[in-house]
Parts: sequence; structure tokens; C-alpha cells
Amino acid sequence: MVYRELLGKIGPESDEIDKALNNFIKTTGLPQTEGDLQNVISDLDEGEKQAIALAYSHSNDILLLMDDRAGREVAYKLHIPVTGLLGLLLRLKEKGFIQYIGSFIDELNQKGYWLSDDIIQAVKNLAGE
Repeated sequence: MVYRELLGKIGPESDEIDKALNNFIKTTGLPQTEGDLQNVISDLDEGEKQAIALAYSHSNDILLLMDDRAGREVAYKLHIPVTGLLGLLLRLKEKGFIQYIGSFIDELNQKGYWLSDDIIQAVKNLAGE
């Protein structure tokens, strides 16, 4: 489902998504989910269900990238390390891959990725900007 959602994008970002899918994003089949896991993820959208099931099946060296609040809450309950896009930007800055995250956040906001002013300010403060 996540793959399908990515392929369904239209607009300028679709070319970048296509490049990523061809160059470094790998797709895989879904693992079988047991009854307990099925119950925990049952109220989520299909993409979040599948992403959590896949992350759950890889118990080590995994970081789930998810911004959906309900999906993140389920991931926390399952002890799956999870971060959102802003958390990822913070990690990239900490590791020295990017110098500033403010410009990325501003660009996301301009392109329709909604973020509250409080969240933006909190992340910029965490980044020391």
C-alpha cells in the first residue's frame, strides 16, 4: 500500500519519488501477521498497518518513519522505534548531513505539508536555530 501511495503522487514530487523508488527505496513482501498484532493494528489505514507489520517483523536495526499520529501510537505500544519527518531532519542535522533544517521545514510548509507554528518553533529550538 505504501508503494501504491507513492506511485499515486502527482506533481513535481512524483519525479523525485520515481527516482528514489528506482535508486534506493526497496520494496518487499509483507510478513504474515499473527492474531495479536492484527488486533493492535486493525483500526489503522492500510498503509500504516503494513508499515508497522513490516517494522514489527524486523525486530532489530529498524526505525519506522511515520507521521500519522494513530500509527505512531501503535508503534510505541509495540516498542517499535519511530520518528516522523521532522525527527528525521533533526537526526540528519545531528549527524552533519545537513546544516540547517529551518529551510527544509519552510519548504515543506510551502508545498502543503501542514505543520503547526508551535511544532515548527519547537523543532527549530531543538535544532538550535
